[in-house]
Amino acid sequence: MSIRPLLLAGGALCAGLLFPRCHAPQALPDGPLLGVGEHSYVWDTGWLQWPQDGELGNTHGGFAFDRAGRILFSTDAEHAIVVCDADGTVLETWGPELRGGVHSLCLAEVQGEEQLFLPHHAGGKVYRYSLEGEQLAVYGPPTESGHYDDPKRYHPTAVAVRPDGSFFVADGYGLSLIHAYDAKGNYQSTFGARGTEPGQFVTPHGLLWDEAEQLLVVADRENHRLQFLTAEGEFVRELTGMFRRPCSVQRRGDDYVVADLAGRVTVVSVDGVRVVQLGDQPDGALRAKNGIGREQWQDGVFLSPHGAGWDADGNLYVQDWNFLGRVNRLVRVR
Repeated sequence: MSIRPLLLAGGALCAGLLFPRCHAPQALPDGPLLGVGEHSYVWDTGWLQWPQDGELGNTHGGFAFDRAGRILFSTDAEHAIVVCDADGTVLETWGPELRGGVHSLCLAEVQGEEQLFLPHHAGGKVYRYSLEGEQLAVYGPPTESGHYDDPKRYHPTAVAVRPDGSFFVADGYGLSLIHAYDAKGNYQSTFGARGTEPGQFVTPHGLLWDEAEQLLVVADRENHRLQFLTAEGEFVRELTGMFRRPCSVQRRGDDYVVADLAGRVTVVSVDGVRVVQLGDQPDGALRAKNGIGREQWQDGVFLSPHGAGWDADGNLYVQDWNFLGRVNRLVRVR
């Protein structure tokens, strides 16, 4: 295990996110205006101040926000976890042993300590880490479920943690199942199946435990919907007709934000009303494509949103699935 603070030039949950206290109003960046009303944002061009030579590296993950106001996100490079402040200054990176597969971040408070749950789709494991980069636990394929005689079929993509410490894992790139664990990490149950019926999934890509609703929210990507289930996996309702390929879901206040791999971000109310769609990519040939070079990037327009989340001040962060690494910040207009 190594934690690597970065030197600047010259030497200078899951769902389940925790928010620090709000800060003073901030100056708006000089970028395109997106959205409408309470969900108006200014695109913060060049927000991330990446201090290393070369590119950030493939982004195929998501975000978490700690109590100190730091932003954490994942890459597929040696710097698997990147930690930065609200100004985009990179504070440290860690996790070379996690290279090539951290698919999302779920930050949860466990006995007063903030911890990260990191599903590693390529390695077929879920890792549990401290915010300092210390490995605390590893959870492999849930063979008790009877579904993994071949452990190579297990490719977890998301974790959602409940306040009591119990958690859910989505096998989004594997068998399209969801597994439940107790607070000690013991396997409890499995629900779902590959299919299109209510309670079935085709790539359950993202998870959120909605404590206010007491429901598990599933970004059922290839069924183009959000599903809402009880903790026991019973189907309650779904949201359809407003998503192309939903990847992740996070709640703040009375709204959900959904990263849609097919070129946009959607904000929808908890009542199921579409509030706004942001940064819609008009060129279908650029949507959900990993190999789009910088010459085709456009401020105010997404490519392949894979993870999205709000910080405590309502600023929105969006990670495109991109081989060079594209991390975007949208500053909320107040």
